[in-house]
Amino acid sequence: MNISHELNFVIVSHGLTSRVFLMKWFKWTVEQFEGLNNPGNSEIRVMELGQGGDYSLAINQIVYTILRRHRSR
Repeated sequence: MNISHELNFVIVSHGLTSRVFLMKWFKWTVEQFEGLNNPGNSEIRVMELGQGGDYSLAINQIVYTILRRHRSR
């Protein structure tokens, strides 16, 4: 078993702080950052490691569409 493939982290944070973290991690623009709402109480956000070694954010389709629209500009 390769421990590096089994490593998970849980970050407990306030909504704005978690959004700032995601903005920095994914190198989002201000418009993309503002398109993501603060999570509700006890809401989770999941970053998934893809086969190419890049992370993606597993979020609902509405927010994803907003972020994708900003990227295409």
